[in-house]
Amino acid sequence: MPPKASSSKAKAKTTTAKAATRSQSKSKSPVEELQTDSDSDTCVCEIPTTTMDATQKEEFKEFFRSFLTKMKGDFEKESEMQRTRLDSLHNKLEKKSTSHSLKPEDFDGNPVGDASAWLDNFSRIAKLNNWSSDLQLNAFPLYLKGIAHAWFLSLPATVSGDINQLFDAFRERFASGPQDWILSQ
Repeated sequence: MPPKASSSKAKAKTTTAKAATRSQSKSKSPVEELQTDSDSDTCVCEIPTTTMDATQKEEFKEFFRSFLTKMKGDFEKESEMQRTRLDSLHNKLEKKSTSHSLKPEDFDGNPVGDASAWLDNFSRIAKLNNWSSDLQLNAFPLYLKGIAHAWFLSLPATVSGDINQLFDAFRERFASGPQDWILSQ
């Protein structure tokens, strides 16, 4: 079908073409399909096509640029949100895998209690929870009660500020045996 001429006042020229769906053209070629008349089983639709003038092309280009810019911004925002969620999940997993939330039992300095076993348990829990030396120094007095806590408060800063000296002083005071501990009272 030859292109239809539009009026000279129109900005764009319009032509029509016939098209058939892929499922409708099983046995015939596309050219034969377009040439089929309306009495057949095949649906042939007229599709208007337009030719744009320079102004319309520029408007379309500008629209398309703004569309791409907006889509790029949306993708970047979504990507940032996904990164934030992934970072949050990663941090939660790291915290769960490195912190088992195990806590040592309190030690009260009672001569019946096993101070060496308590100190070994404290050290194992600190290692399992990935406690640094500073964190161990801060946590140690939190698990001391009664006589043991009073003993800790009486320590010089040089001993209470060094984890190795603190553990040695603890062993000397409480793990040397019940007899020595009672005698030192």
